[in-house]
Amino acid sequence: MTESQWLKSKDGDAMLALVADRLSLRQSALLYFNVLRRVWDLLPDDCLLKKLDGLERSAATCRHQMQFPNFDSDAIRRSVRQTQTDILKSCSPDADPSQFQNEYPLVPLDRAACESARLAIGQIEEASDYANLAVHSGFIIFQEALGHIRTAKAAQVRGTISTALALELKARSDELADRVTPRNARLLAAQAEEIAQTLGDRAEARTDRAEGQVTRSENLALARLLREQLGNPFRPFRFEDRWRTETVVALATGIEAERAFDRMPILADAIEEAGCDDEAVLRHCRGPEPHARGCWVIDLILNREPGWFAAEPVESRKRPQGRSQRMGPFRPPPENMM
Repeated sequence: MTESQWLKSKDGDAMLALVADRLSLRQSALLYFNVLRRVWDLLPDDCLLKKLDGLERSAATCRHQMQFPNFDSDAIRRSVRQTQTDILKSCSPDADPSQFQNEYPLVPLDRAACESARLAIGQIEEASDYANLAVHSGFIIFQEALGHIRTAKAAQVRGTISTALALELKARSDELADRVTPRNARLLAAQAEEIAQTLGDRAEARTDRAEGQVTRSENLALARLLREQLGNPFRPFRFEDRWRTETVVALATGIEAERAFDRMPILADAIEEAGCDDEAVLRHCRGPEPHARGCWVIDLILNREPGWFAAEPVESRKRPQGRSQRMGPFRPPPENMM
């Protein structure tokens, strides 16, 4: 991978393989937490999320006492299921299909809505289960956690499509219900069958396309996070001590602690006023890409990763022959980490 490819790449897996053996334990932990936030909504336990946020904050500030919290996966699953059931309440997801009266002309729509609702609830539950597994895996087994997160996102997308299908089927049934008469019952029954089949086929096609999009979007998200945390590993980093004014350091500290990344342009102004003329630093602070804890500019200001910034650029390093790069940074931590 070249410098130009790194700056434009959408292949986070390839980028990670390039720098894996250089990541510090702190960088690996922050990468894990930043990826985990992509399934935050599948972990609707405020206590757990606060603990995870606290662990992320500890990792960012180099406090390495990281005891992952115990949590009730079943309770999270029940909460997710109940929320999804409430969304689909109008579709009677818990109804027994045998209760539908076959002589009613719109029964195909009602039955399909019920079945899609039950499917959606199961898919969202599956997504929550894999999000829980990602927390259990922790950052030490990052590749396993990453796989769980991507599986969770795929299941969540399937559940979202099934939810939309169930609600649309129910809406079409309600729309036709006012038109039912003994004289048009047979015609409406045929229409109901056709509508249910057409909407089901469209949803299936959307699901097929969406699963491919999830794979690409998650890989792109990883690429963006790597650029956010590591900047450009093909060039030496430069940040002069005179630029670390009291204002600059205070802003950087507050942004990291509070995840107040909307202040990054303000930080850019402060750095520029301090005399910074490094275009990459200023452009990153003012750029559109999402920021996260572990931002390479914040780390430069607060001197979080001196080893990383002092290392030779990637292109000048000779890689040892025959060494696997995949799991390099995710080595067992010191005993005081867990």
